[in-house]
Amino acid sequence: MKLFLSKPIVSVLILSAVSCGGGGSSSQASSNEDRNNAPEIGVIEDATVTPFDYAILSGSATDGDGDILSYNWEADPSNPSEVNIDNASGAVTGFFIAPDYIPGDYRFKLSVSDGKEISEKDVVITVKKFIETTAADGGLSGSVLFGSDVALSKNAETYAIGAENSNSSKGAVIAGRKNSSGIYETLTLCPSDALSGNKIGTMVAVSGDGKTILASSIACNSYFGKRLSISQDGGTLLIGTAYKNSNAGSVFTF
Repeated sequence: MKLFLSKPIVSVLILSAVSCGGGGSSSQASSNEDRNNAPEIGVIEDATVTPFDYAILSGSATDGDGDILSYNWEADPSNPSEVNIDNASGAVTGFFIAPDYIPGDYRFKLSVSDGKEISEKDVVITVKKFIETTAADGGLSGSVLFGSDVALSKNAETYAIGAENSNSSKGAVIAGRKNSSGIYETLTLCPSDALSGNKIGTMVAVSGDGKTILASSIACNSYFGKRLSISQDGGTLLIGTAYKNSNAGSVFTF
């Protein structure tokens, strides 16, 4: 009888072991299927802007489960100035840099949700100080029409600003060049033989290397120098004369 009864017992033990093992595998598979993948936010580049610019806030994200994503941009309340984001719920949006914005770092947070989890990433927009140069910086005063024309070298090392109505309409050019500290040093230029009404500085140009400045007077009827262009090394000049030859115009090359 012992031999007869041992078979069912062995069978039961074996079936029981199989049953336990099978139940564990099913539970683990179900757990993996229910697991949610949080949204993954891509790279967001920091940026530097100046007043009157439009700062772009651009973000993108993916979701491994294919869920629909929602976006939300939030400005840090401790930013130097209050920021009004145009569309805070857009993946790509932005805001206008008003001239009265305080310079500094403006921090923003992008939150992306798939309805189950939220991912976040920060970005910094740096607002640089808006620098205004006036006639007084060139030692001029009165209605000198400072800024009648402006030019900047390709390397941003040299600039030229026309002030055609200065010095009894003789005109002048304010030239600036960066020193070793990165600060522009200015010099006011006006030919000693200039006559009243010459209006020098009506048009200005600067060579690409910043070593040559060209200025014109368009007081004569032919408007010699109404347009100026200068090569990178300052070796070639183009001067437009729009009203020469009965308004047919011409261009001089030097």
